[in-house]
Amino acid sequence: MSGILTLQVRNLMFVALAAVAVLAPSGQSQAETRVAVSFFHDELATDGYWVHHAHYGTVWYPRHRPADWQPYVHGRWVWTSDYGWYWESYEDWGWATYHYGRWADTSDYGWVWVPDDEWGPAWVEWRTGGGHVGWAPMPPEVTWRGGSFIYAGVDLSAPRYRSHWVFVTEANFSKADPWRHRAPRKRSSTILKASARVTNYGVVNARIVNRSIDVGRISAAANVRIRPSAVIISDTRVRVRGRGDGRIAVYRPRITTRAKIRAKRPPVRARVETESRVEIPPFGGPPRRGSSRGGAGVGIGGGGIGIGGGGGLRIGR
Repeated sequence: MSGILTLQVRNLMFVALAAVAVLAPSGQSQAETRVAVSFFHDELATDGYWVHHAHYGTVWYPRHRPADWQPYVHGRWVWTSDYGWYWESYEDWGWATYHYGRWADTSDYGWVWVPDDEWGPAWVEWRTGGGHVGWAPMPPEVTWRGGSFIYAGVDLSAPRYRSHWVFVTEANFSKADPWRHRAPRKRSSTILKASARVTNYGVVNARIVNRSIDVGRISAAANVRIRPSAVIISDTRVRVRGRGDGRIAVYRPRITTRAKIRAKRPPVRARVETESRVEIPPFGGPPRRGSSRGGAGVGIGGGGIGIGGGGGLRIGR
């Protein structure tokens, strides 16, 4: 009997350690994240708040945002010669938050940006179907390594991500301000089920290129010939807008350590539309929640292993 118990304990230890090995960031990733936070800290400090999240570490969110705000909405998709579909943000800080790092929708602070040092034309998942085009922000669990994505068990078609998707008709896809043309949120579930994943990023001449959506199909639907915009790399931070002459300015600095992090106190409430009403304490302390989500977990400590209710492994937000 003791031998069976010993075997069970060993199996539990193996599962727990395997989960830690897969989900814990490597030393290199932690170093890259620290460098990214250091680089972007002062650049974004006046536009939002840097706070500590229990799972994602140091994160940022914009200072002024409506209750229904979400990433990759206020701007437009531009077909470029160098990067394929590129997100041109109308928000001053978009040059950083839509091309480096990932966005996560948290119960603590709402949408937060998790910095990283890899630049891309846009870090979103893509779907098409029924005459619609849809995109949703990739969460931090989706990483880009060696020319492809590692999803770490993330499925953006799952119900929990339903509200993250923006769907527009193919005819409206290339227009400015997609939020003006997006399908009603109540239809997102139906459109999501009728669509298929078409995410297609690749590397061409050491550049990450987004060719997820067929530009010819969009041109036909909009009855407009979409010509590729030439990319001009800017040396300074500018409010990126199309120049109207077939060219677009892109600011993509090389990420290096250059700032000391100085935390600021966020406002009393960062989000009121979530399922959990949150009061945010001064920087460095955990948020005070009005409610919490349950979930299974694994704990290692005190010479033993504990498995929480639900019978599985889960890293929550």
